[in-house]
Amino acid sequence: MTRMKTLACSVGLILVGVAPVAADNDAPKSLHMRPTKATGSQWSPMRWAKRLAQAQPADPQPAADPQPPADQPAPAPAQPAPAPEGGQAPAGQAPALSDEELAKLAEQEAKTEVITVTGSLIGRREVDSPSPVSVVDKEKLQSAGITNVGDVLQKIPAQGNAINAQNNNGGDGSTRINLRSLGTARTLVLLNGRRVVASGLGADASVDFGTIPLAMIERVEVLKDGASAIYGSDAIAGVVNVITRTNMNGTEANVYTATTNKGDGTNYDLSFVTGHSSNRGNITFSGGYQNQKPIMAGDRDFSKATYAYDYTCTPEAQAKGDCLIATLLGSSSSPTGRINTMPNGGPPLNITGCNTKYCTADGNGGFRNFVQPDAANLGDQYNFQPLNYLLTPSTRVNLFSNGRYDITKNTHVFFEGQFNSRKSTQQLAEEPITTSLTDTPISRDSIYNPFGQDVVDYNRRLTEFGVRTAGQDINTTRMVVGLTGNVPEDVPALKNWKWETSYNYGRTDGTNSLHGDLILSHLANALGPSFQDAEGPHCGTQGNVIDGCVPLDLLHPGSGKITPDAINYLTFTGTTSGFNEQHTALATASGKLIDLPNHGDISLAVGGDYRFERAGFQPDPLTATGDTTGNVTEPTLGSYHTFEAFSELSIVPISGGAMGADTKNDDRKTRDHKQNPAYLSRGRTRSRSDCLRPRRGAALNVQRAAYLCVQRRSQRAGPIQRKAVSRKDRSVRQYAGSTYGRQCHRPGRLHPRRRSQRAFLSGDRSFEGPGDCRAHVRPEEPRTVCFRWI
Repeated sequence: MTRMKTLACSVGLILVGVAPVAADNDAPKSLHMRPTKATGSQWSPMRWAKRLAQAQPADPQPAADPQPPADQPAPAPAQPAPAPEGGQAPAGQAPALSDEELAKLAEQEAKTEVITVTGSLIGRREVDSPSPVSVVDKEKLQSAGITNVGDVLQKIPAQGNAINAQNNNGGDGSTRINLRSLGTARTLVLLNGRRVVASGLGADASVDFGTIPLAMIERVEVLKDGASAIYGSDAIAGVVNVITRTNMNGTEANVYTATTNKGDGTNYDLSFVTGHSSNRGNITFSGGYQNQKPIMAGDRDFSKATYAYDYTCTPEAQAKGDCLIATLLGSSSSPTGRINTMPNGGPPLNITGCNTKYCTADGNGGFRNFVQPDAANLGDQYNFQPLNYLLTPSTRVNLFSNGRYDITKNTHVFFEGQFNSRKSTQQLAEEPITTSLTDTPISRDSIYNPFGQDVVDYNRRLTEFGVRTAGQDINTTRMVVGLTGNVPEDVPALKNWKWETSYNYGRTDGTNSLHGDLILSHLANALGPSFQDAEGPHCGTQGNVIDGCVPLDLLHPGSGKITPDAINYLTFTGTTSGFNEQHTALATASGKLIDLPNHGDISLAVGGDYRFERAGFQPDPLTATGDTTGNVTEPTLGSYHTFEAFSELSIVPISGGAMGADTKNDDRKTRDHKQNPAYLSRGRTRSRSDCLRPRRGAALNVQRAAYLCVQRRSQRAGPIQRKAVSRKDRSVRQYAGSTYGRQCHRPGRLHPRRRSQRAFLSGDRSFEGPGDCRAHVRPEEPRTVCFRWI
């Protein structure tokens, strides 16, 4: 029996020694035990600060003892003198650390990652902001099933009535954000915290979100409150900050396609992202192609016609025939035309076959009464919806790249490059003509006027001319280069301050081709006096012929008298062009000024920038002079430059500390927390509610740590002792007192028979339960060992 007990204890000791090595073989590479460093190598506490504890496998398999690294050969057999345990130097050679060095080590280990949140220029240790910020991460963007980030952001409640690809009449193929409905010009759009050039047809005031590739987006932060005090008057409505992906290793390729249940509106999106990261820097590159097919308004029941609603009409009144709740509504400019027999600007007309105010052609060369629409029929009005786009088509090609390189330990260079090309189209029904609005009456001397007097008020849909179209071709280019870094730690005044200097250049060039409008002066000639001779019809009078003009017959639709020559004389294709250009030089610095009691601090951010904006828009000559039946647009050209300085002061009088908040959250997810082992972090004793004991097989998630906290059930109370040790001195007897020193043989290794002891090593390993004392202590690495007797 005694022999069996001895054998069992021996096997247990072997398992305790080799289990960490066996578990390490199955663990991720980032958690593998590293070989012993060469003599003189330095330990970096930040490596421990960025690591998360992970659970050991439930049943680790024993493995053979690892071979010693190549740079540390095993002792030769000829030297019988045993080396100290672990192959380290004697304890007497351990470097003596002064109180100042210990304080500096604790300060380095207490560093946390600083994050700059939209709405503040000061870096913070938590994702928090004094203003309300909504974050849309990459998973939500991808799960939305939408290929344009602007379409996703337009679903947030704070978004107003900005345009997108569903805006056909009045749209330009862009997707914009209008927070609080204060105007797109009052919503500032940033890319990685820096301004983005406006995009569109020229002289634009906002950003097209279609220029930002969805595959490169890490998250989007939306500040839904006024931020003019921080970002200027451009951010009165709010800020949208798009954060792109970095530090990527490998390649991703995505193929997306979607269509409707009616087989239209098919969307194709092809994209890839590739990147490489190293210890000195990273570079990421992406490309994409997107093609959106159109959806016609006439192919959907809800959009195939327009209605006029009478909200005062009740179902009871409609049943009696007193009113109609919904009445079909079309355009009075119908293909058969509509004549106003009692115009405001001319004498009344007497038309045979028509005894109402409005008359229309009957298709046989005569005229009849114009039929008004009702709840079931349009009458003689024109339904223009079937020819309109419900979803406009577009094609986009985008390229994006960013990178960063560490020049020195505290100085880094970075860049961003972007190119986007968009081609989009809008389509409307044929051009309507209203002679009273264009001031082009049908002359009584026209060979096609049978009434013998001017027709002042006449509406007609020019179905013979075809639909109206607008096509955009827009290219956007953006480039950012800069330097960023930290103030060296040996500078006492501004230690660990962050700074950045950058230059941002962006330019958008766009053209828009319009077809379907008429030349107004040519329309007046075609509807004016005309005559006919042996050579055919002519505009003007005999002896005063208008060259190239063909008389237009509007009063007899379907007669075939509107020839291709007449159409070519009246129509044109107008091309507008424009640009937006932006130059920005930015310099910022931020950091902590002083520490306050209760873990508070006072931080400051300062900066300044110089910005030069230039833009222009040049319509075609006919549109600029107003000689068209479309909208009149004048040319625009201008520029401005501005110098801006800004600062932000943050005073945090009291802070609970990041570790406390995180451990309280994790404490609710653990069991056996009522045992309350002493949890010490950053040299400070936490409360009993912050102590954790993880589940078996679960990972203990801690933030910054290189502390070993040990609890021993004892009735004796004693002070907490903190000393820095290394593996050169395996014994902790001199630090923890004689009683515990006889039981704990080395840091992180408890006596296997003391089942009542608890050990937690944060930052490298987690422990599965009582008595599980596996720990990994790297050689030559100073540690702060904390003991508390309770």
